[in-house]
Amino acid sequence: MTPSILTIRAGLGGLAFWNTKTTLRMRVQAAAEQAGIERFVPLQPSPTAVLRESMLDTAKRLCGRVRRHPFMVRRLSDSHAFEVRQVHPQKQQNDYCFCFSATITDTWELDLLRIGDAMPDAYALYEDVCRTVANRRDYLPSPVVSDVMVRALHSWGATRLKDDGGVWFLPGEYVTQYRAFANAIYGAGDGPRFCCTTFEIGSDPDTVGHVLDSLRAEVTAGIEEIMEDVLAAEGGMQDRSIRLRMGRADAYLRKVSLYEQLTGETLADLSGAVEQAKQALALSQLLSVAT
Repeated sequence: MTPSILTIRAGLGGLAFWNTKTTLRMRVQAAAEQAGIERFVPLQPSPTAVLRESMLDTAKRLCGRVRRHPFMVRRLSDSHAFEVRQVHPQKQQNDYCFCFSATITDTWELDLLRIGDAMPDAYALYEDVCRTVANRRDYLPSPVVSDVMVRALHSWGATRLKDDGGVWFLPGEYVTQYRAFANAIYGAGDGPRFCCTTFEIGSDPDTVGHVLDSLRAEVTAGIEEIMEDVLAAEGGMQDRSIRLRMGRADAYLRKVSLYEQLTGETLADLSGAVEQAKQALALSQLLSVAT
């Protein structure tokens, strides 16, 4: 599906949409830096982590998936080396058929150690593992690219307007950052497309009403979850649990205040509900100390 965002800035609104695809990690990182959201780009995994997953992918691809015959990866005595085995269930004890083993250095130099009889020739196996390692190391899949923007939207105070995440409302002060990311990741025309068109938000009160309804549903659901956690904690909640939920409540308060400023509407019912949740958390903390 194609996610969309409704944005507001200085009386203007915009409808933005994106179509993601597998993209070079360096391009996503560079685009995120342009928008100041680089913290949301996943760090490159270690060579051993990439090799482990790549060996599993290669085994499934070259040997085929067989029901109730899963593959498993096991680390060898050398911390940089792994082997893949396929499980063959038996009545008394499972058999573990050896597929192949490989190792990788901290500088991404790959080598096959041993090859099982069921595997193809060494060259084909080596090429497949190398290609898979390179893809996992250098590229981010489409869902991860999309998730970078979704996490940025949350940090920008955006509100999800549809349950499936296809439409978002974004405060207009962040439109420039959104477009900076869009331009950088699109590159010369071969990257994912993140687009945004603007319009007079004042001419679309129905959309503003939809935004506020969605905000109310989001905050209400979050506060209900916090209150359920408080009631379920007999004898009070632990300090860490209380801090986490206080942080969520404070974030809701900031978001409600932001949307009051954006729309000119008073959302006293939401801010009041959040304050009640914070009071309940404070009482839970006192109860835990007393017991």
